[in-house]
Amino acid sequence: MGSVSAGAIDRHLPPIQTKDSPPMLPLTSLLVRRPLSRLKRFLASPRSLDRQSPRHLERLEERAVPAHVTVTNLTDHVDGNTANINELLASPGTDGSISLREAVLAANADDAADVIEFADGLEGTIPLSNGEIRITRDLTIAGPGADKLTIDAQDNSRIFSVTDHTGAHRIVSLSDMTLTRGYADGPDPSQSSGGAIYSRESLTLDGLTITNSKATGSGGIYLFSAGTVESSIISARSRGLIGGRVG
Repeated sequence: MGSVSAGAIDRHLPPIQTKDSPPMLPLTSLLVRRPLSRLKRFLASPRSLDRQSPRHLERLEERAVPAHVTVTNLTDHVDGNTANINELLASPGTDGSISLREAVLAANADDAADVIEFADGLEGTIPLSNGEIRITRDLTIAGPGADKLTIDAQDNSRIFSVTDHTGAHRIVSLSDMTLTRGYADGPDPSQSSGGAIYSRESLTLDGLTITNSKATGSGGIYLFSAGTVESSIISARSRGLIGGRVG
């Protein structure tokens, strides 16, 4: 076995501490104390406060979801809850069915572009007895066909008024129904124009038949704003289409 020099042994032995030597820190203290001191200084700095501050979460914009409602009777009655479409579906009234006027009133209370349809097999005439039907929101009313559904104002009132009386741009569509015997009269153009329909919104008419409707100021339809009339019949006694675009 080879010999080992005293110098080599001294290099591997821990240093000897004497009473005159400065106190020595344990190895673990040297490894831990420095990082802890840095951590304390970091936590006390304004920069660390910025990093610890909670992030602000922005709430997503709520968007209204369009609703569908089905008309199930041919009356002009209103006895259901018309606060909105969902309320009407939950509480349609004592008769348990939904009229066109109820559906439109409920849709006017919604922010979404709702859709009104008619029950399968529901055919005949809706006799208006409560004045014009006012549409003030984005809305689609899709009838079953001009030969299957008629809305009759009985020469007592206009049939549809399409305006929210504000600068908002509304998009409305009426299709596949017959409008008859609408009548508009009054000192103001908004009262004396459009016996069947008066509109100040973007209105599309498709597959409509308009007959025997008149007004003291204009004829069957008055389109103050943009409008499109497609595949529709306007009888001679309902002449007086004003404004819009006929396609």
